[in-house]
Amino acid sequence: IPSSLPFRGVLLGSSTVAGGRRSSTDDAGRPGPRGAALHTDIMTTADGSLGSPYRAIRAVRARDDGPWSGTLVRTAGGEACVLVDAATLGTHWRGWDAAPDGHVLAPLDVVRRIDGHDVVLPVCSERLEDFLRRRSSRMPLSLGEAVTLGVSVLRGSAQLASRPDVAGEWWLDDDGRPVLATDASARRAFESSAGVLEQVSVDPTAQRTWQTALRAVTAERISLHELEAAEEALFALAEAEPLSTVSLSPRSATGGIARAHEEPRRPVAGPHQPAPP
Repeated sequence: IPSSLPFRGVLLGSSTVAGGRRSSTDDAGRPGPRGAALHTDIMTTADGSLGSPYRAIRAVRARDDGPWSGTLVRTAGGEACVLVDAATLGTHWRGWDAAPDGHVLAPLDVVRRIDGHDVVLPVCSERLEDFLRRRSSRMPLSLGEAVTLGVSVLRGSAQLASRPDVAGEWWLDDDGRPVLATDASARRAFESSAGVLEQVSVDPTAQRTWQTALRAVTAERISLHELEAAEEALFALAEAEPLSTVSLSPRSATGGIARAHEEPRRPVAGPHQPAPP
């Protein structure tokens, strides 16, 4: 991969060329360990021939259809994803080095074109705040769904704890998984996180715990300890449940959500903790 692309060759799940993403949930949709993603260093070549692994479906419009303009494509295995010109994201995009099994949007693959490179991203179907408005008008989130959403936001915020000024916006990917698209909005990512949590109505018995989570993402100095403590408190409220997108069928959004005591915690770069090389 040219030095102009900071992509480290770590993909979210298995390469799309190798048969589709590998989920971090088990066959029953239950949360699995964070380390379930398969890492590979494959970069795909798309030369526009019939043998190309991606078949174009339609154009994707920024803001209306996803965080950035691009092309909705489908692999030979039937999996949908979006190709975004690497130049659109730029070399300073925070997603380049995002943890592949985290909640900050990260590349699935990089595709070499004759005239440049495309970044393969999950399909982001809806802004998270739009989803919450839609759900609130039909059916409030269950407490288990709120736990899934809250923990996702806390974990995405923890990934950016050392970069409090990063901009970003929360989306739902096509599996209903909350992901933070960094640099896709002028709004600070932590303001976006707070905006998401403020939209959720929880039972009175859970209000105190929810406010603790909100304070953790709005603190003047972001603390990994407070984010982790808020996550544990949310898990104590109820079991995480998939987010129902209130469409044709519910889609799992609990990928990567597992209790902290069930797995070792991945180191996250913080104010006093340098990121691993």
